[in-house]
Amino acid sequence: MPEENYYSSYSFKLISIDVLLSTLTVFGILLIIPPITDFESLRPFREAVGDFNITDVYFSSDIRGELPPETDITIIQMAVPTREGLTEVSAKNYLKTINILRAYEPKTIGVDYQFEISEEDPLYNAAVGILSETPNIVLSKSFDQIGGKLKDTSNTNNFTDIISFGFDNILIGNDEAMRSVREFSLWQDIEGDSVYHYGIELAKRYNPDAVDRILSRGNQVERINFRGNIDKFKIINVRNIIKGNFEEADIRNKIIMLGYVGSNYVSANVEDLYFTPLNENTAGRTFPDMYKLIVDANIVSMLLTDEYFDVLSTWITVTFAFVLCYINMILFGYIGYRYSNFYEVGALILFMIETFGIGYLTVYLFENYRLESNFTLAIVAVAISIPIFELYTDTFKPFVKYVTKRKSF
Repeated sequence: MPEENYYSSYSFKLISIDVLLSTLTVFGILLIIPPITDFESLRPFREAVGDFNITDVYFSSDIRGELPPETDITIIQMAVPTREGLTEVSAKNYLKTINILRAYEPKTIGVDYQFEISEEDPLYNAAVGILSETPNIVLSKSFDQIGGKLKDTSNTNNFTDIISFGFDNILIGNDEAMRSVREFSLWQDIEGDSVYHYGIELAKRYNPDAVDRILSRGNQVERINFRGNIDKFKIINVRNIIKGNFEEADIRNKIIMLGYVGSNYVSANVEDLYFTPLNENTAGRTFPDMYKLIVDANIVSMLLTDEYFDVLSTWITVTFAFVLCYINMILFGYIGYRYSNFYEVGALILFMIETFGIGYLTVYLFENYRLESNFTLAIVAVAISIPIFELYTDTFKPFVKYVTKRKSF
């Protein structure tokens, strides 16, 4: 800091043209930062930073405590160990399993499997009979993402013309290889039809009132309140179902979800795995942590408990960032004028306190009020307010004074 300081008082000045202009300079810089960093070489950095969310701490630590296992959902592991590793069973065994399960009257059976059986296949008629005669069965259907929208480009209808289905695409419009799953879309417009998510279709057959409540919120996208990974769900291997080695209570009146859940993440097919906030390594992750079927089970569990997250309005977060930045400019001016020798240290300490405070506030609101607040703008504004204050005080204002040959604005 130079010895000359353009703030004219030792005291705080809550209303000052300098404070206002320096704050506006910060937000002006924030507007031009995204285009400047829009280079392909910076893409990995942008994706890593963009995928970081401080609220992940709530899920990946002991903050919220240990949650009880889910008791309304039973998952059937439709894979068996072979010489090649864990292998998903055939369509024939899927149908055989469904036929066994329906005798125990589950509330609904969800099938995360793409039946691609042609009408010439001897299995076709059996599939039509079993699927159409199984009450409350729901198929998951994957759609192709084209331009951020879901479209059906497959050559088979996957039997969705005779029974209910829901789309099971995750991270619609995003790079699934890099992004974490934190939210899901309740419905999507697919070629003119409104199609619900697979989890919505399952939950409404178990508790339609719960689904009505979340739909009444009017949000197309909701944050997932993860209960946990595979340790939080009852999982039965398909071999035990076929052999009859299971408890009837685990099937009757339950939500049954059939699909692939690997047992060894290292050797698993990573196409079925996703990053989630439960990942042990919040930063610098190298391997995804949750199977798609478990993500869907967490969605259904959340729908049944009504434990949703609300989102703090954008105008509130922007206003918060502006006010905080404005206060910073007042404090920088005061510190720089009265304690110029300690300006750098004082500004750094202020930045650290505010960053920690913002992080604490974010997690506190998330944990206690289930309120998601994106204060990223505030953190970035605080971070660049220090150099911008100096740039404004030491360069912009002296330059304007020189040009206008006036002592003050």
